[in-house]
Amino acid sequence: TYTATALNSTSITYSVLPVTAGVINPITGVMNWDAAFSGTATITATSTGLCGTTSTDLLVTVNPSTGPTIFTAGATTLCQDAPDETYTATATNSTSITYSVLPVTAGVINPTTGVMNWDAAFSGTATITATSTGLCGTTSADLLVTVNPSTGPTIFTAGATTLCQDSPDETYTATALNSTSITYSVLPVTAGVINPTTGVMNWDADFSGSATITATSTGLCGTTSADLLVTVNPSTGPTIFIAGATTLCQDAPDETYTAIATNSTSITYSVLPVTAGVINPTTGVMNWDAAFIGTATITATSTGLCGTTSANMVVTVNPYTGPTIFTAGATTVCQDAPDETYTAIATNSTSIIYTVLPLTAGVINPITGIMNWEADFIGIATITATSTGLCGTTSADLLVTVNPSTGPTIFTSGATTVCQDASDETYTATATNSTSTTYSVLPVTAGVINPITGVMNWDADFSGMATITATSTGLCGTTSADLSVTVSPSAGPTIFTTGATTVCQDAPDETYTATATNSTSITYSVLPVTAGVINPITGVMNWDADFSGTATIMATSTGLCGTTSADLLVTVNPSTGVTIFIAGMTSICQDAGDETYSATAANSTSIIYSVLPVTAGVINSTTGVMNWDADYIGQVTITATSSGLCGTTSADLLVTISPSTGLTLFIAGATSVCQDSGDETYSATAANSTSIIYSVLPPTAGVINSSTGVMNWDAAFSGTATITATSTGLCGETSADRLVNVTPTPIAAATGNSPVCEGSPITLTAQTVVGGIYSWTGPNGYSSSDQNPEILSATITDAGTYTLSVSVNGCSSVPSPVIIEVTNCAGSDLGVVKTADNYFPLIGHTIVFTIIATNYGPSDATGVAITEILENGYTYVSSTTTVGTYSASSGVWTIGSMISGASETLRITAVVNSAGTYVNTATISGNEPDGNLANNVSTIEPEPRDFFIPEGFSPNGDGTNDLFVIRGILYYPDNNIIIFNRWGNKVFEASPYQNTWDGKTTMGISVGGDELPVGTYFYLLDLDDGSEVIKGTIYLNR
Repeated sequence: TYTATALNSTSITYSVLPVTAGVINPITGVMNWDAAFSGTATITATSTGLCGTTSTDLLVTVNPSTGPTIFTAGATTLCQDAPDETYTATATNSTSITYSVLPVTAGVINPTTGVMNWDAAFSGTATITATSTGLCGTTSADLLVTVNPSTGPTIFTAGATTLCQDSPDETYTATALNSTSITYSVLPVTAGVINPTTGVMNWDADFSGSATITATSTGLCGTTSADLLVTVNPSTGPTIFIAGATTLCQDAPDETYTAIATNSTSITYSVLPVTAGVINPTTGVMNWDAAFIGTATITATSTGLCGTTSANMVVTVNPYTGPTIFTAGATTVCQDAPDETYTAIATNSTSIIYTVLPLTAGVINPITGIMNWEADFIGIATITATSTGLCGTTSADLLVTVNPSTGPTIFTSGATTVCQDASDETYTATATNSTSTTYSVLPVTAGVINPITGVMNWDADFSGMATITATSTGLCGTTSADLSVTVSPSAGPTIFTTGATTVCQDAPDETYTATATNSTSITYSVLPVTAGVINPITGVMNWDADFSGTATIMATSTGLCGTTSADLLVTVNPSTGVTIFIAGMTSICQDAGDETYSATAANSTSIIYSVLPVTAGVINSTTGVMNWDADYIGQVTITATSSGLCGTTSADLLVTISPSTGLTLFIAGATSVCQDSGDETYSATAANSTSIIYSVLPPTAGVINSSTGVMNWDAAFSGTATITATSTGLCGETSADRLVNVTPTPIAAATGNSPVCEGSPITLTAQTVVGGIYSWTGPNGYSSSDQNPEILSATITDAGTYTLSVSVNGCSSVPSPVIIEVTNCAGSDLGVVKTADNYFPLIGHTIVFTIIATNYGPSDATGVAITEILENGYTYVSSTTTVGTYSASSGVWTIGSMISGASETLRITAVVNSAGTYVNTATISGNEPDGNLANNVSTIEPEPRDFFIPEGFSPNGDGTNDLFVIRGILYYPDNNIIIFNRWGNKVFEASPYQNTWDGKTTMGISVGGDELPVGTYFYLLDLDDGSEVIKGTIYLNR
């Protein structure tokens, strides 16, 4: 019953809108609500009096009933210890849904999100209950969930882990809790065949190694498996010897015997008979007994994991050959002696061979030992007897001395012609192989000779013929020899009679003559020998052309008995030598500085300098300093003339005067190119240059061939480059620079407004390039030179690739394509609007975002979804939807189908964080064409406010907390605050409050001053922003 009153009214009537809200009695105001109605209704009371009518409206909110709770997500069958599962329920008109689980041993469910954290030990049936609460009532629903137990670990309980190759069948058994079946398998498959059900393993006869038996247990909730490693040891193979001699000599060095056997783990060695020696049982090294000969047996025994094998090796040990000893044969003989027989013996020998060294000693019979001596041989010969047996060879040497025969006696010194009363003369003779020589003389009147030394003391009065005899005695015979000696008289002194004593170098032949009494001949000689050649018979002197100085001419007179000589000193004055230049350039540049030319000539007394042609310049005749004429180029002859005691010589020096190198000038090569142009050839010329070298700066511009000038531009370079040509000639270097402007390749950046609906304009856009010329091409022969051309009404045939090229100063860009899609846009126009319940939320408080999705038609929409991702400035709390589901993790609200004209709502509650991004965007999409994309995105950016009321402050004047500061109060300029003491008395009031309260009262009468005492105070704060009044306490402390 709704009742209203109005002064001076005579009647009041009641009505209600909308009429679907129900029926109200216009007289009594009794409202009969329509059972289906919910929303806002307006009850209107109209008062009528004698003087007019007044009315008033009363807004009545009719909250809808909470609908049945229905589970929309969450598994009903799970495995034990499954990951968290989210259970979601919905109920129309509910404001919140809380979740619970029974029994409590099943785990813990988040009452708000429905995320179920299953207890790892739980299995059985659990009941998830969702309780929905609305403004008008509560409903709930139960969801039974079966939690199947996990299959336990598989454990082998039977079956051998070590076997021999080709073992009998072995049964392998395993068990696992909660399993429904267990199957068996084996790897590798070559190991054999296992029964998958019984686990009986039939081993392959050829298999050895490691095999893996796998038991796989399967239950209602999962599969587990276990592997059992089985080692199958192979059979031991036959033992085979691979090393060790079968025939040896007595007391041989240690011999290693080695055997192998497949799959053996050890091999031991033994020997019989034991008198043969000792063998190392592990290494097989055999130490033979020094006294043992005969046959021995080496045995190798191989042991493996599965069996033992052995092998024998028979070894023959042969005895040593004894030492060789000579028993017959002479050790000293004479040269060319008759044959001699040499004999030797050796124990255990099978043969003895005889040889002789050196081979020149003769020939010995190798079997009989008969030695046939070589007639010419003398010295030491070695007869060798070599004895050979079954085990070794020995030998012996016999030294034989072969004495030589005494040779013929031969005089080796002593004059055969001497002068009367000559001084003592020693006569010496020799005979090969002699041991002594004695001397004698006839007639005895010739003088006395020493028989041992051969010194002859001539008798002063003797002249004529004498005979000296030498007799030689040796080990094998005597020989003698006679020497006839003539004793003659002396010759007279030598005297020069003709020949010049002073001549010039290289003078004509001069004849020198001398004489001497009793001489039979006179011979001439000259010293030094470099003076020339004199005829020893005629005395004609042929002077050497190079000789100068003092020479000695010698005349030697020889008679029948004696020689005399005389010397003649001759002075040879030297010739003036060849003139040779020793200083002065032979190649100079035009107008060079003065150049000094110097020459030398042996034996010269002066040198004079001259120059031709005279136009070349002026040379100082004495110093050789040449002053070049500035205009002269070409060939010049410098002449140096040397004068001496014996003649004049001269020399010419050819000098080349080269012209200066001219200016370098570029004759080819562009001064403006495009970035990454093809190679460009730069050419320059310079008069009188012999070479031109090219370079470029900066080096980033590219690489230029220094010889050809071919410039390879770097693809990335643009700007100004300097090409330098450097010309080098015989006389100097010049260079020239050419500046080249490399225009950068313009960048074409094409964009368009794709996709475009049929009939809508196509807008092509090019990024601005300063000085650029634009060229667009496209489908159907389309072209345009506009920067941003437009096709006013697009057709399907206008779809395709449009290409933009931009050129600047003749340099073209790389084409830039843009694809334009033209579609038939008849479809649904989806739109989204996002709002917040507070655009200035407090940090740490909640904010509610409302997202409304609308299909504006004309067609129904399918596959509708909204992407609504909360930024990091918010923390998700909960969400509700009128249709579909919202995933907080992915940020997608899946709506599904929407008929034309339909709207749906998503509300998200989040806590405002103190930092992060607060911009929030919702984007709607669907399967059908959407001709209006402008309303597909909605973005808002709340501005969070940091609002905090402290619980106390201390106004004691220390500069800290002296004022009651409410952080963020300035965001609310229309606020009002009232502070009370504990008795309810108002002690402070401010409107607006601006953080100025310092603990003093501004109300009524104060006792003891206006400072308030320490204690708890109460406040009422009205922010005047439509929110509730904030109530709290503040503690004042001094």
